[in-house]
Amino acid sequence: MDLVAISPPPPAINVSVHTGQLPGDPPLFFRQALPVNGAGRQILPRLQVVLLHGQAFSSKTWVELDTLALLATNGYQALAVDLPGTSSDHIQA
Repeated sequence: MDLVAISPPPPAINVSVHTGQLPGDPPLFFRQALPVNGAGRQILPRLQVVLLHGQAFSSKTWVELDTLALLATNGYQALAVDLPGTSSDHIQA
């Protein structure tokens, strides 16, 4: 007879995605995904991950591929920046 240890499931992690712009010339636009608990409070992230994109893409690509959400769901703080001159969709999050 084999005994199998069953551990309780980890608490549910929700995701909060924010956009922002840092001043400068040119300004730096970014999207950030944070792990949050059920009450909407930020959970201390395991690590911080910075995502960069190629010439034909933007930080929005990481949202569309669900990469930001996947990282945050697994407890990481994910930050995707738009390299200067590569994105014109900053108005829409």
